[in-house]
Amino acid sequence: MNSPAPKDKLGRIDPHIAEALELGGNADKILAFYEGWAEDYDFDVGALGDDYQATATMVSFFSNLDLDGLGVGGTDITILDAGCGTGLVGVALASAGYTTIDGIDLSPRMVEQANRRGVYRELVGGFDLGAPPEQRWRQAADVVFVCGVFTLGHAPPELVGSCAELVRPGGLLVITTRKAYFDGSGYQAHIDDLDRQGRLEPVAELKDAPYTGDSLGHFFAYTVI
Repeated sequence: MNSPAPKDKLGRIDPHIAEALELGGNADKILAFYEGWAEDYDFDVGALGDDYQATATMVSFFSNLDLDGLGVGGTDITILDAGCGTGLVGVALASAGYTTIDGIDLSPRMVEQANRRGVYRELVGGFDLGAPPEQRWRQAADVVFVCGVFTLGHAPPELVGSCAELVRPGGLLVITTRKAYFDGSGYQAHIDDLDRQGRLEPVAELKDAPYTGDSLGHFFAYTVI
């Protein structure tokens, strides 16, 4: 019997990734799963080869924006990698010349892996984006990157507003979503609500771009009001 096709309906999928996409957005399940997956994560997602392309696509998308015009020019801006995992976004940002990168993640063991990269100024594990952040994180970053969080089985689109709270007024929020998540989660409707509320303003998007070997992704940039 053939195994079920991945929900993105594109090619093959690693069993660990398939399990991750079925976590149902439950924070306790997500924490336990990633605590156990941390040491093998990079291998399983293809980060040791060229299979995992989301971070490279995200940083390229960001770099091609009119950053000076958007008020976030220069490589010394403060960047927060929200849901940093093992630090793949941090590596891509450091390779692009950025020097002030902090990272937060729900899983302390994933943060331990990220710390080995040597590219972060500060890293904090046990950070639940669904809970009110400590005051020092509120409106603190010039740019917040969120990669691999708004995906199947993980954060609901309502948490975009929580991520926006971490960006200083006038700063940028840069988000990836899997195509399948975007199509089925009501993500765009929630963004439209935040736009109408005057909380953020869409400034750029890149759709159906390389994400992983089994899926395409969408990439978005928003100015936080």
